[in-house]
Amino acid sequence: MDTIKKIRIKVRYAFPKFFFGGLAGLLWLLGVESFAQPITVAQWNGYTQSVPPADGQFKATTGTVANKDIAVLTRDATVANSNYAVNTDGVAASSGWNGADENEKYWIATFATTGYENLTLTSKQLGSNTGPVDFKIQYKIGLGDWTDLSGGIILVQNDNYTSGVVTDLELPAIMSDQSQVLLRWLCTSTVSIRGDAVASGGVNRLDVTVKGTAKSGVVDPKIVVSTSELRFNFQTQQKTVIISGENLTDPISVTSSNPSMFLPSVNSLPADASDITLDILFLGTVNVNATLTLSSGQASATINLTAVVSGTGDDGTEAYPYTVAEAQNNQGSSTAYYWVKGYIIGCIKYGSTSYNPELEAPFSSNTNILIADNPNENDKMKIVPVQLPAEDVAPGVRAGLNLFQNPGNFGKQVKIEGTLETYFGIPGMRNASAYSFDMTGIQSNNVSALTVFADKGTVFVRNLTEPVKIKVYDLTGKLIIQTAATEIPLAKGIYVVKAGMETFKVVNK
Repeated sequence: MDTIKKIRIKVRYAFPKFFFGGLAGLLWLLGVESFAQPITVAQWNGYTQSVPPADGQFKATTGTVANKDIAVLTRDATVANSNYAVNTDGVAASSGWNGADENEKYWIATFATTGYENLTLTSKQLGSNTGPVDFKIQYKIGLGDWTDLSGGIILVQNDNYTSGVVTDLELPAIMSDQSQVLLRWLCTSTVSIRGDAVASGGVNRLDVTVKGTAKSGVVDPKIVVSTSELRFNFQTQQKTVIISGENLTDPISVTSSNPSMFLPSVNSLPADASDITLDILFLGTVNVNATLTLSSGQASATINLTAVVSGTGDDGTEAYPYTVAEAQNNQGSSTAYYWVKGYIIGCIKYGSTSYNPELEAPFSSNTNILIADNPNENDKMKIVPVQLPAEDVAPGVRAGLNLFQNPGNFGKQVKIEGTLETYFGIPGMRNASAYSFDMTGIQSNNVSALTVFADKGTVFVRNLTEPVKIKVYDLTGKLIIQTAATEIPLAKGIYVVKAGMETFKVVNK
C-alpha cells in the first residue's frame, strides 16, 4: 500500500511515561486521578481606580464566575465610606480602627465556593504606625456562627507585608462547595503598631487571595486552542488556530508580543467563543519568535509563534512538505507534526545508540530509516534519521517503511509526517505517524512576481497579472481602503496590503 495514514492518539506514550513517572505513574496505574491544579476562587487586590468604591464595597478583582466583580470585601458597619481608600500598591485600605471593642472592628469578605474544595487563604496586612496591631481571622458558613481559624492570629506591622501575613493557610473542609462563606479579620485590641492607642487616622491595608481545586465534574474557566505552536516559513504566510471558551465571563483578548511580525486577524473574541477561527499573518522576512496570548479573567492560553524563513515557501504541510534541509532548520517541537520529503538512503545500524549509518544493503534495523534531499547523500550533516514507532502506536508505518523488511524501499522518494526533534544526536524526526510514496500531490509555493511597496506617501502595487481588488488594513486589522488602483496615497504608518490572494506588509514613511 503506497499511502498509510492514521489518527494520532495523543496518549500514545501514556503507559511507559506514567509507568516510570514515580508517584504519578503509580496513581495512574491504580486508577487514581492526578491532582487538580488550584485556581483563584476569589481575590481582592490590584485595584487601579483613583478613588475607592462609593459604597465602600471592594468587588473581587479575580475569581470564579460566581465571585469576579461580585464577591465583596468591606469594613464593619460602623465605618463611613469616606474612611476607605485604595493604597498605592492596589489593595484596599481603611482607617476608623480607633476605640475598637470586642467584635466591633473588622474586615469582612463574602464569597461563594460552589464547586470548589481544598481551599487555602493567603492574607497580607500592613498598617500605619498608628493603625491596629492585633487581628485574628474567623470564618462562618451562611448565617452560622463565627469560628476562629486555626493559624489565624495576626500581628500587623508597618514592614512591607512581612509580619501580618498568612500564606496558603488551609481553610476548613466545611467551607468547600458553599453558596456563601464569610471570612473576617477581627481587630482584637486597641493597641497600635507603635504601642499606644490606635489613632482615628490609623490605617490597615488588606490583600486577600482564596484558592481551591475544582470538584469532579466542575469545569474551570478555560480557553481551548487547537494548537500551542504555529510555525511560519515565508513572508505573508497566514496560519489558523481554532479558539473556544469554556465558562468564561469576559471577552477573550488576543495579544501578539510582536505585532509588527505576527498580526492576529482580531484583538478580541467573545466569551462564548466556540470553534472560532483566528488567523495569524506573518509579516517578517527573518527568523523570529513571538507569543500569542489569549486571556479572559484568570483563564489564559499561549501559542508559541516561530518563523524560520524558507526561500521555497514550504511550510511542512502535506501539500508543501519540508525538504530535509528545512526539517533540520525547524527542529524543536515534541507536539507539532510536520511533513518532510526526501529519499530513503539507509538506516542506523541495529543496536546503535549514536549515529552509525548503514548506507547500503543489507540493512539490520526495522526501527528507523535515513532520508536526504539527494539520493546519493553520505554527508551526516545533510541526513535526517526518522524514528519508526511500534505498530501499536503507528499502525503500518514501521511495517511499510523499514529497510530490514522492505529493502526495495532503498532509493525511493517518500514524504513522512512526524515531530521534528533530535534523534541519534542529530536533527531528526520522531513519532512518524503517516507516510506516502505518492509525490504527485506536492505543490510549489514559490513567491510570485507581484510586488507591493511604499514610497513618499504612496503605496504601489506592481506586476498584477489581472485587475483585482486591493485592500489596505492597519495593524489592528481594520480595513482602511478597498480599491482597484495600483497607486494608493496613504498617511505615514505600517499597513497590511492584500492584493488578490497575496498579502504584504508595507511601511509608509
